[in-house]
Amino acid sequence: MRESLGEQVERLLDECRLAAHVEGGYPFLPDIVDILKGILQDISDASDDQGMLSRRAGGLGRLVTESYAFSQSRLGSELLDLVTRITESGDR
Repeated sequence: MRESLGEQVERLLDECRLAAHVEGGYPFLPDIVDILKGILQDISDASDDQGMLSRRAGGLGRLVTESYAFSQSRLGSELLDLVTRITESGDR
């Protein structure tokens, strides 16, 4: 069974929090954590406004692709899958 969008964001948020504490890790991980927190808030809000959610997803994509190596990593790929899920399907 496919995890819900909220479950996917929570899982990735936990992974990014852990990875942010690894010495020499991807320097944008703290920013990615902040964006994921915002995405989680956006999807839990009752509002149907997709604008902020889409903007956050776009920002997340830009941070992940700032480094080709990170974007090709397992975590980077999963984050980009999340961006695609949000932007293509409008899934909440």
